[in-house]
Amino acid sequence: EGVTNVKWLWIATSWAFMVAPSDPRYGWKWYPGDAYVDDIGADAYTFYTCHGNDPRPYRSLAYQLTGFLKFGAQHPTKPMWLPEFGVVENPDDPGAKAQWFTDARSLFKQPAYAGIVAISYFNINVGSVNCDWRVSTSPSSQAAYNALAQDPYYSGSADWTTGDAPPTA
Repeated sequence: EGVTNVKWLWIATSWAFMVAPSDPRYGWKWYPGDAYVDDIGADAYTFYTCHGNDPRPYRSLAYQLTGFLKFGAQHPTKPMWLPEFGVVENPDDPGAKAQWFTDARSLFKQPAYAGIVAISYFNINVGSVNCDWRVSTSPSSQAAYNALAQDPYYSGSADWTTGDAPPTA
């Protein structure tokens, strides 16, 4: 159609980069190839008690991105994105979500993560499956997220104190 300003971002879950090659969800099997993709992305979540399951391990973002970093290293010309990432509260450790944000804030500054060019937090409550990803689920979580978002390294500004969306001007 003559469009020249479109980029194709291929996205999988971070889990797709961690499962065994024999698993049908294995991300490498689904990648169409560098000729068809401009950038690559992974969505990473710490579900913990979501979906009514027994608690899953409360994993750091660094842990969740290990496979994606390996995949990205195999495609060094492709910028890497984190189109969605999220964490829920840990009722067994009330400060865990805030620490998760604090750790994420320093994580992306490390040289191993230099290929990640964009991040976007999934700030929504999916109540039907008990997944409250909002940054405002506790004062400590809110403060830690705001510190990440307002860090000059990220060139951002955010203070989401209510609702499911950022404030409007």
